[in-house]
Amino acid sequence: DFGDYARLVFREYGSKVKNWITLNEAEVVCDLGYGIGVFAPGKTNLKSQFDCRHHTVLAHTEYVRDF
Repeated sequence: DFGDYARLVFREYGSKVKNWITLNEAEVVCDLGYGIGVFAPGKTNLKSQFDCRHHTVLAHTEYVRDF
């Protein structure tokens, strides 16, 4: 879904935006949200933390693969 969204946004705004970023501070979301639980969703589960990292990388590669 992220790849579809990114392609749509790039197609609509690509000529107007000079610099793009796919995901901002994925380590904060994964490590603080799933690792030590101080950010949402507030979990402290190592498997969830690594799954989060895995999926943020997959989302990033889905975007950059086409561009």
